[in-house]
Amino acid sequence: PSLEFDVLVCASVQIDSGAAGDGKIEALTDGVNPPTTVVGTFRVGTALTVIGGQLTFVCKAGHYYRLLGTDTAGTPTQSVVGNVYEYVL
Repeated sequence: PSLEFDVLVCASVQIDSGAAGDGKIEALTDGVNPPTTVVGTFRVGTALTVIGGQLTFVCKAGHYYRLLGTDTAGTPTQSVVGNVYEYVL
């Protein structure tokens, strides 16, 4: 996001797990592209329907970030709801 400044990243996320799904959305950030260091996780267990939340984390100057959805059981649907906001610190 920025070569000179740290950036606060705020993302509204949602997981629809259906009747038997289990999923998560991870925030990853570091100096390599694609990033591999997990700095935050939003997770929904089985038997829940639709759950939304906020992932907020700091991306250091010169680093990259990624939001990664993963199915851990069944076929849940992970999504970013609305915009992802970046604030220079």
